[in-house]
Amino acid sequence: MQRRACSADAFSAYLDGLAVLTVLAMPARVMIVEDHEQIAEPMAEALRECGCEVLCARDAAGGLALLDSETIDLLVLDLNLPDRSGWDILDRVRRRHPRLLLLVVTARGALPDRLRGLREGADDYIAKPFALAEIVARVQALLRRSRATPAVLAVADLEIDVPGRQARRGGVDLALTLREFDLLNLLATHAGQPVSRSMIGRAIWQQPRRNAALDNSVDVHVAHLRRKIEAGGGTRLLHTVRGVGFQLSEREP
Repeated sequence: MQRRACSADAFSAYLDGLAVLTVLAMPARVMIVEDHEQIAEPMAEALRECGCEVLCARDAAGGLALLDSETIDLLVLDLNLPDRSGWDILDRVRRRHPRLLLLVVTARGALPDRLRGLREGADDYIAKPFALAEIVARVQALLRRSRATPAVLAVADLEIDVPGRQARRGGVDLALTLREFDLLNLLATHAGQPVSRSMIGRAIWQQPRRNAALDNSVDVHVAHLRRKIEAGGGTRLLHTVRGVGFQLSEREP
């Protein structure tokens, strides 16, 4: 891989020309699953420079564990991993996380491999060696296309009118505070995925670090929001994911 495709000044200028990669009021969360540190670290640094929050895993086991415990917006996946075939990971991710953005970055650059990757669920596919600026641009393009917020988000009979900042369940309006609506909007945007207290704190309270008081505020607001969502006797949609956070979904996580 080309560690730097251009000079530091030119690369900085390139990044300045890109929109900051944010989702709601928080950085986009990208996970890189790559066993070569000399490839993963420059990639992570480039994405952090343009506003992403980046997590890294060196093997399939570590990557899958993070996917089960963290909310990730986009996965950068190497197909040549030491402990498991990347094709197996691609298949598992697509079955368990169908809405997750997935960018394959691999030495398998032959046309049959590229076609297979796209057919099996990759949103984009880049062959090594690559330029860091291209990785940043591809990630930006995927996030921009996916995060065009729909006017209405829906989970079962719960509807969230995003522009109008109004929610209703079973056709009945919910009287939500501003913060409760923001919390519901965040959970609905990540429907079917666990959302951690840390993530809620950063997005809704603008607090970069967790603390006991913040966790208590999050829990209180979640409890109030849950009561309002279930006031009409509907089935539970807002679930607590033990040890992780909360999830908005039709089924128990």
